Amino acid sequence: MFKNLIFQLHWLLGITAGLVLAVVGITGAMLSFEHDLLKAMNPGVMTVPAQARALSPAELLARIAVAEPGKTVQSLSLPGDPEESARVGFAPAADARPGPGGRVRGETRYVDPYTGQLLGQPKGEGFSG
Repeated sequence: MFKNLIFQLHWLLGITAGLVLAVVGITGAMLSFEHDLLKAMNPGVMTVPAQARALSPAELLARIAVAEPGKTVQSLSLPGDPEESARVGFAPAADARPGPGGRVRGETRYVDPYTGQLLGQPKGEGFSG
């Protein structure tokens, strides 16, 4: 009787711990491959067809300024991969509300590094924070 009770308790705790560890493992894998998953979910936003020559940073900034005249560019990240989009960060607006963590953040957009065209917002980007 006592041996059976200990076995059942061991089995219950093992199944519970196994489920918790499985959830931790799956969510950890999702976070580690977040960028790759977002790229796969958002072709045409985070990836662009490679072309012969990308615009210089100055040309890219000039085209962004024309497309978004009221915004101040705070950062520009150029891709190392010829099929990835560039990323531009705008300074927060004066009336922007604080986001998670209490910080005021500006908008981040993806840009075609060959044409300077601002691309749409990627689906699923806000999922992990």
